[in-house]
Amino acid sequence: MDQTKPAILAQRIVALALFLICAVYLNAAREFSFGSWSGPKAGFMPIIVGTLGVLLAAANVVRVFRAGPAEPADFGRSPARALAFLAILMLYAGLLGMLGFLPATFLATLALLKIGELRGLVRPMAIAAVFAGGIWLLFGRILQLPLP
Repeated sequence: MDQTKPAILAQRIVALALFLICAVYLNAAREFSFGSWSGPKAGFMPIIVGTLGVLLAAANVVRVFRAGPAEPADFGRSPARALAFLAILMLYAGLLGMLGFLPATFLATLALLKIGELRGLVRPMAIAAVFAGGIWLLFGRILQLPLP
């Protein structure tokens, strides 16, 4: 049996699933009020993120369906990393209520960077601090949106 057929089928199924997830997310986000660029409301970011997700997922679907035969996939350590990534995101949601936005975002970002095998400790800590602080500054102070 040709081993490229299952690889192509798996890529197409994943691409279509991502597109459907993004489309459902965008549809749910449309129930919130967008507001305006100068006065964003609850649906501001979800609608922007959902729209970008749908566009990127649609481009991915087109790319996958136009692609030629694929080689058999070698996922290596990716499944373990994907599970760790999901576990960190679930912990992040729980930590937001206990620690607050800045500490929880810093810790989650640092953990995600370490899963990505960013070497050392100073550089990942600096990136996590700049990321958490930048998001807090943009949404909490500049846009004056309430953060968890």
